[in-house]
Amino acid sequence: MKVAVAVVVAVLFAVLLGCSGDVKPPTCDVSVDGNRVNVVIHLPAEDTDYTDTHDLAPAGVSGTPTKVTFEAGGSKVEYSQTGNAYEISYTVVYEKGDIASYDVSVKGNVYGDTEYTFTK
Repeated sequence: MKVAVAVVVAVLFAVLLGCSGDVKPPTCDVSVDGNRVNVVIHLPAEDTDYTDTHDLAPAGVSGTPTKVTFEAGGSKVEYSQTGNAYEISYTVVYEKGDIASYDVSVKGNVYGDTEYTFTK
């Protein structure tokens, strides 16, 4: 019986020790690729990227606009494997071939009360 209790205590200790590490924050990359604007947010706790792409011109329209603003407000993304949920919102301004500015917000239950923001 003492051996079984010792094994259970050792397993619980190992699990708690493994869970006590800090969660790495997300990272963000906003870029232009040809006729598209890409918003890529790396979510380390999921070991995956949340990716959103926007065409600068609708299909069938030639040319590239001088200025475009893209907004996504409060997309909620849930991962059933981990039980984590994230709220991602952003505004991206494309102007004359480049990203003029962006404001990206990432919140998630894995980060507690912390909101991560990325701006240019």
